[in-house]
Amino acid sequence: MPGVFVSHASADGEYVEQFVSNVLQLGCDLDLENGDLFYTSGADTGVPPGADLMSYVRKQVGAANLVVALITPTYLTRPICMAELGAAWGMVGDDKLFPLLAPGMKRGDLDGILPSLLIRFSNERDALDQLHERVGNAVGHHSGTPTWGRHVRKWERAVDDLAATLPAPQVASVADLEKLEEKVTQSDQVIDDMERQIAELEQQLSAVSSLKDPVDVARAILPTDHRNRFDALVAQAYKALQRLRPIVREAVRWDVLGSEMPWPDAFEDQGTHRDAKKAYDDGELLGGSADDTLVPDYGFAKVSAARDALQELMTFLRKAAEPELFEVFQAEYGMPLDLKKRQVWDTLLTS
Repeated sequence: MPGVFVSHASADGEYVEQFVSNVLQLGCDLDLENGDLFYTSGADTGVPPGADLMSYVRKQVGAANLVVALITPTYLTRPICMAELGAAWGMVGDDKLFPLLAPGMKRGDLDGILPSLLIRFSNERDALDQLHERVGNAVGHHSGTPTWGRHVRKWERAVDDLAATLPAPQVASVADLEKLEEKVTQSDQVIDDMERQIAELEQQLSAVSSLKDPVDVARAILPTDHRNRFDALVAQAYKALQRLRPIVREAVRWDVLGSEMPWPDAFEDQGTHRDAKKAYDDGELLGGSADDTLVPDYGFAKVSAARDALQELMTFLRKAAEPELFEVFQAEYGMPLDLKKRQVWDTLLTS
C-alpha cells in the first residue's frame, strides 16, 4: 500500500512533477520501489495497465497513510480530482489529509469543500516543514535535515514561477452551455429525421418489391410527408380562395399566372360583367394597366392571403416537388400537374 498518495490535476504537469521530485522523492527520501508514493501521472507510481482507473485510485486513497492534495485552479474544475479530495477527507480523516493551495489562489476557493483551517499554501516554509514531518510518519522513516533543507529550498525558489505558468482552467460559460445544449438538441432532431427517413425508405422498398406498373412504383416511393405537404398546400389555397367572391378568385388566378383579367363582356356574359362591376365598385378589383383589364386589390387581407397561399403552392411545385408527384397526379387525374391549365386549376382549387 502507498504511504503517500498525491492527488493532482494531470494538466498541471511541470508544477506537480517538480513538487513530487524535489519535496517528496528527494526532500523526504521516498523509496519508489517500496511503494512509498502513489500519483497517477508517475510512470512508476501510477495506475497499472489494464486496471480500472476509478476503482484503483479509490483503493489507493483508502489505503494511504497520508493524502497530499496539490490544489490548483485546474484541480477545482476536474471531477476526478474533487472525487479524490472528497474520498480522502471522508476515508482517511483530517489527520491524514494535507491539502496545499498553489500560490495566488485564495482559501475561499475551497469554501464548502474543506474547512479553511486545513488549507495551507505550497510556498509556505512552515507548511512544507509540517509536510516533511507528516510524510516521515506516514512512511516510517524521516530524511535528514540537510537533505530536506537542500531540496525544499530548490522547490521554494521555483514554486512561484511554476505557479505563474499553471494553465487557466477551461470553464464553460452559461452561454457556452446553452449553445452546446442547442447543438445537442439539433443533433437529436437530425438523428430523429434520419431514422424516420430510413424507416420510410424501408417501407417504400417493401412496397416496391412486388410492383411492376411504373405508376404504382412512383406512388409507392413518393414520400408520405411530401404528398402530405402537397395536399396541405392545395387545401390551404382552396380555403383561402373560397373566402373570395368568384370574380375576385378569377382575377387572382390571372394575376398569379402573370396576366391581368379582361373585363367580362357586357353583352355576352352579363352576369359575370355585373359581378365584376360590383367587385370593382366595392374596391376588391382595380383597373389594370389597360382600360379593359382588372387586377385584385391586395389591400384586402383575404385577397392577399389567397395570393400568398397560391404562390406558396406554385413555388413548391416549381422548386420542391418530387418527379413522382407529377407521375402520380397524371395517373390519378389523367392530366398534367400544371396550374396554368384551366382544368387542373378547377379540379384542385374550384370544384
